[in-house]
Amino acid sequence: TAAEIITFVAPDRRVFSENIIHRAGFIIEEDIPCWGKIIGTEPSGEKMIVSYKKIYIDRAEDVKKGRILTIYRPGKVITHPKTNEKLGKEIIVLGRAEVEDIGADGSRCIVIASYDIIKKGDFVIPYEPILAPEYVELIATTKEIEGYVVEVKSVDVLTPPHVFVYVDHGEETGVAVGDVFDVYQKRKIGGKEMPDFSIAKIQVISVFRNASIGLLLQTRETNVVKRGERCRLALEAR
Repeated sequence: TAAEIITFVAPDRRVFSENIIHRAGFIIEEDIPCWGKIIGTEPSGEKMIVSYKKIYIDRAEDVKKGRILTIYRPGKVITHPKTNEKLGKEIIVLGRAEVEDIGADGSRCIVIASYDIIKKGDFVIPYEPILAPEYVELIATTKEIEGYVVEVKSVDVLTPPHVFVYVDHGEETGVAVGDVFDVYQKRKIGGKEMPDFSIAKIQVISVFRNASIGLLLQTRETNVVKRGERCRLALEAR
């Protein structure tokens, strides 16, 4: 289970590396226009593409040698666990490639980072550097932001201890990179309400209009965080 392989990570003043933020992917509201696609490999017929493999893409126009590209795959539509409202569509970031050479109709690239298995048919788009503050100061929040865990990304395709979680709050409710959500469960014993029980924390690493992606910071090894769990803002990043 997810909880068993996650080591305890304390909420950190340091906001995560560009690599982790890139790997967490995106939540978009409109489809990304197609810029380029992987149409082959060198040598040909490679089924599982990982770091240092060479790929061919179907774009030569405005491509420069040395340019870094993001390799991605459109994911599923993200819906709210309670209202079923559409929150956006996920973009699964698979890695990065560097352009090696350009022909008349396409280019050859070398994969310089792979976060998951890349396949023929996956897409590429120019990489945009991610600017994240180096440090954040965490303070107890005065905001009352209650929400839900929308999605927990499968551990199978990621390297522990990084498990990404989507929550149903974003720019519209004032969530910022570095903020920490407390994931909790209601407890009732013999019909009497007990204090809420905290099972994990999520530190936000990317914010979108009405959703955010965070890194799961497990606190209790026996509880696995699932879609639909309640969460509330606990610490704010300054």
